[in-house]
Amino acid sequence: AILGNSIVSNLSLGIDLGTTTGVTLNDDQDPDTGANFLQNYPLLYEATTGSVIVAGLVNSRPSTIYWLEFFLSDEDSSGYGEGATPIAGTNITTDAGGNATFEFTLLYTARTGRYVTATATDPFGNTSEFAKNVLIVPNAQYGDADGDGMPTRQGSTSSPTTRRRSGRCSGW
Repeated sequence: AILGNSIVSNLSLGIDLGTTTGVTLNDDQDPDTGANFLQNYPLLYEATTGSVIVAGLVNSRPSTIYWLEFFLSDEDSSGYGEGATPIAGTNITTDAGGNATFEFTLLYTARTGRYVTATATDPFGNTSEFAKNVLIVPNAQYGDADGDGMPTRQGSTSSPTTRRRSGRCSGW
């Protein structure tokens, strides 16, 4: 298991399961063996400002609980390789087809232009490589009225309060 760690300043992938050069691609329902059973990484669709909202999909073994851990980073040249700041986590359960969609609100305010990534860990402690980084963009409810790179609720002149989780998330 690779949990609660800051993984940053690598020359290539921060987590590499080592079976191929570069990112180990996901496979349907994740039936393979190898390092960490080549655990599939989450697919992230979007990350928006405000309290950061991350949406995505995990496809792995059917009817299984997975721990998703989210990270905040600056740009990474591989697009899959950094998890500088662990910021939150949650459990999800895949359906009979091995799929679980999610939309998770991270109690963390981040500037636009930073990136969110995630890992998936199965009940036996097998952690995936990092998901493809997703650029944090302004939420439709927010703009950047004062030009500071932080979200401002439309019709307001002040940014939302920065909230960080204190301690660790449940299951961490």
